[in-house]
Amino acid sequence: VAPLVCGMAPWGLDLVPWLRRLQGSAFGRRGSALVRSRAFRWASGTATLGCVAWEVVEHFAAMHEEHGMAELCFGLPQEVRKARREKEARFRALLEQARQRQAAGGVPADTLEAHRLLYPGLSPEELRTRRQEHGAVKWTEKALQVAVAMSPLLEVGAGRGQWQKALTERGANVLAYDDMSSPTVRLGLIGQVNRGNEEVVRRHADRALLLVYPNPGPMARKCLENYAGERLPPTVSRRVMSTVPGEGREGRAWHVGGMGYRARLAGEASGCPRLLLPLP
Repeated sequence: VAPLVCGMAPWGLDLVPWLRRLQGSAFGRRGSALVRSRAFRWASGTATLGCVAWEVVEHFAAMHEEHGMAELCFGLPQEVRKARREKEARFRALLEQARQRQAAGGVPADTLEAHRLLYPGLSPEELRTRRQEHGAVKWTEKALQVAVAMSPLLEVGAGRGQWQKALTERGANVLAYDDMSSPTVRLGLIGQVNRGNEEVVRRHADRALLLVYPNPGPMARKCLENYAGERLPPTVSRRVMSTVPGEGREGRAWHVGGMGYRARLAGEASGCPRLLLPLP
């Protein structure tokens, strides 16, 4: 075992003096100055942010490549859902072109083009600021007060915890969970978020369930099934809150209670009360 310890390895003993001589040489001093320079730090930071940005786009792409994202538009008109399906198709085609160019060693993918398609009314900086402050959906005070009135709350898919923090500051008791799979979580938590997925719902049936813009896929359905089983009684239905996609500047539809279980999963109009939340 001892040879695995760096300081005890025989070649390590010979390497230390050599490194010291290199550090004291003119070449070593120039290299050290370069690493400490503002230009190097700026370039390194820019490259890191670029890699993170592309990873986020890849994660978002993986979400949208699951067909049926548009069917999450509960209660929205048919033409809006059709427009979202068309946008999904354009987005998937754009990503496929980018991957083909990358595989062929061609021009790097234009992430700005993907941004303009997904967020035509927002600049990248505006989107970054809103995501930092609010997460996937920007709340309104009215929406927060509705949620506070239903406290205690269980939030699943909480991301970095922006909603958890805002609700807690307004007096709500919020237990938040996320599976920590999103690249944005690596930027650091803002609220108090525990690691966990839809399975945690089984342990907290006494809390109202909060789903803020759940990802496409089975997560939201599993949350509801774990919350109340295959049949969702009206008394439980009134204790489920979620945001679902809107379109353009209309924002996100905020559904509060009264939501038919099957209608939610099928993406059909439920006729339940809604509040509109601003993008993103």
